[in-house]
Amino acid sequence: MHHRASFLRSKTRSPRRCANHGRIGSSTPARRQVALVPILGRVQAGALSLAVEDREGVVRVRSRHPAGSLFALRVRGESMLGAGILPGDLVIVRRQPDAGSGEIVVARVGEEATVKRLVRRAGRVELHPANPDFPVLMPDPRDLEILGRVIEVRREFH
Repeated sequence: MHHRASFLRSKTRSPRRCANHGRIGSSTPARRQVALVPILGRVQAGALSLAVEDREGVVRVRSRHPAGSLFALRVRGESMLGAGILPGDLVIVRRQPDAGSGEIVVARVGEEATVKRLVRRAGRVELHPANPDFPVLMPDPRDLEILGRVIEVRREFH
């Protein structure tokens, strides 16, 4: 019994400190704010399609990112099924001009846009679908613009 009580007492000590003077296990997560994010239209999950802004309204999003850095798009197409992004889903996107390899992005190639997984290989950029029925897109890097990274996917059930 004494051994058990000693173990319980050791758990009540003050939290250890890290070298950066933060407390282990007690860091405060970034504050999430509710923001009204504009739905700017549709994005193709498939072949590239003309990028046209067509505001549909707004969606409430709880995020630690500033509201002005977010936008939403309704997904058309089936190239991202394997990533759980279905036709009709709403993707919440954080505006950023670059993304890491393996991240799902909204990308514009010339005047056309798509949602795909970004892959960087041997000095080139590839846009990978998450469905084997669709081809990998290998745009000229000079024509590619990353519009943002997908941070959330929403689905409505009727």
